[in-house]
Amino acid sequence: MTREQYLKHKEVMDWFYNQPEGTEVWYKIRQWDKTSTPKWFEKYIYIVNDKYAEFRKAIIDGETIQWERTENNWIDLPKDYDFIEAGQNGIKIEEYRIKLEEPNFKVGDWVRVKEAPDDVYKITDIDGNEIYGKDYIGYNTSEQIELWEPKKGEKIWVWNNYCTHPYLATFVTMDGDMYCTSEKLCGNSYWDNCEPFTGELPTKYKDK
Repeated sequence: MTREQYLKHKEVMDWFYNQPEGTEVWYKIRQWDKTSTPKWFEKYIYIVNDKYAEFRKAIIDGETIQWERTENNWIDLPKDYDFIEAGQNGIKIEEYRIKLEEPNFKVGDWVRVKEAPDDVYKITDIDGNEIYGKDYIGYNTSEQIELWEPKKGEKIWVWNNYCTHPYLATFVTMDGDMYCTSEKLCGNSYWDNCEPFTGELPTKYKDK
């Protein structure tokens, strides 16, 4: 064993050689695996195989670990966080989690279901991973649902700060951040705001 190997893996080695025979450590070349006969290669990554192993692996894989400081108040932990010391100070493993992915969509978004692109819904509630409008829409994932964007020829409601009354118009294209319509309404065919036409009044009126 070289000096470089020892310095790199010292912490895991110290733990491993104080465990009963047959104890395994986690190691990674391209993917994670366990071994009870580590070779301590310098290019390998080794981690202690204790109850915090899943969190240690997640950190190495680029994920963030969070601690629930108070109820439902999760804070990000540094990558060199010492789980052992924290455990000695009374923090329980149940108080940790791998940081959840940010949801793809939020309440108020207009979305299409990919299998039925003509059906457009406004999200009114999200329960876990399930999205609801008037009725159940689907899972909060981009595999099933996508944010609504107008397509050429689609009817949309449009308005501006100076033309605050919504007009029903036909979408043509985008010009920067402006929605361009084939009709010229209120002396204008470029609009700051739009929402899909679903056969009902725009939410600008309905939400009042």
